Amino acid sequence: MTKRVRLITGIILFTFLTCHLLNLSFGLLSLQALDDSRGLFLWFWATNVGIALLVGSMVVHLMFGLTALYRRNTLKMNMTDTVQLILGLFIFPLLFGHLLGTVIGPMLTDTRQTYFSILTLFWVWDPGLGLKQVLVTVIAWIHGCMGLVIWLRIQSWWSRVAGFVYPLVVAIPLLALLGMVEAGKQVIELNKTSEFAALARSKLVPNDGIIETLLNLQQIALWSYFTVLVAVLLARYYRVRKGRSSLAVTYADGKKLQTATGLTLLEVSRMNGIPHASLCGGKGRCGTCRVRVLDGGDLLPEIGEVERKTLDRVADGPDVRLACQVVPRSGAIEIEQLLPAYVQPKDLHRAGTGGLGPDDGGALSGAAK
Repeated sequence: MTKRVRLITGIILFTFLTCHLLNLSFGLLSLQALDDSRGLFLWFWATNVGIALLVGSMVVHLMFGLTALYRRNTLKMNMTDTVQLILGLFIFPLLFGHLLGTVIGPMLTDTRQTYFSILTLFWVWDPGLGLKQVLVTVIAWIHGCMGLVIWLRIQSWWSRVAGFVYPLVVAIPLLALLGMVEAGKQVIELNKTSEFAALARSKLVPNDGIIETLLNLQQIALWSYFTVLVAVLLARYYRVRKGRSSLAVTYADGKKLQTATGLTLLEVSRMNGIPHASLCGGKGRCGTCRVRVLDGGDLLPEIGEVERKTLDRVADGPDVRLACQVVPRSGAIEIEQLLPAYVQPKDLHRAGTGGLGPDDGGALSGAAK
């Protein structure tokens, strides 16, 4: 349930970001076109329901992300997971200032910001802030795209639409950036006249106390965020280190290793440099990390809901478990990886199946040699 909510809130946030970037691309036409198209792309997000959904999704997604960080048994990850995690941790501290200026500030002062006033802030008053906004947009876009691709690539229809989606991943933010630049040029010219400069100031600073109030709110939010982040990391460290004992793992190909308990079988493989398939990033969705337990099955916990749904779909037998979902107790266990470590998404959907079976894994392994 937690992973599903995290996925849904991520999709909501990514949908808003896509709408925002599409809106910015109209700056290629003119500053007026940028503001006129705002209602087309962002009308829902400006309503009370839209704001509540957006802010709620951001809080829930961040909270579940920190919870997932706490539950990680190891911080040794593949490159994709590492980049996505680091980018995700940077989004809130970089984005909160923008939310203050465009959402919270206008709510406190009962004003409505236009792209003229916002771009005046970014291009005339504080270009460094504008650069930071470009940076957080790129970070959020990459983070969101990585998360969605990890989820989408295990869907049976993904291979048919991927060729159309991948160009959009580059085109949408590029057009938005170009639109912001073109509109920014117009804003710079308009601010050379005293009339428009005064208009921008009246929008951005409707009263003398608002700037100080927003800066105080930003400071409180950032200190709170970093305090919570440090607390999560310390709590995770204590949880991981507490009560660990020894586990011996033997692989069917003869590899043997000694490790500490508290790790999933997938994490054991990764920490010890043993390649292990996991197309969904260890979230229990794809089934590619599954192993046959040859000995020591009594050391494994009961099958959970997430694991059961995937195992029912791939139907590999009672001695098969998902390596990403099981944390063995102390003792000795022997396992066999059923799929080659570098299995591709297209292999997952061969012949219209819901997943590769043991025989498919053997065939793929032979083909890879």
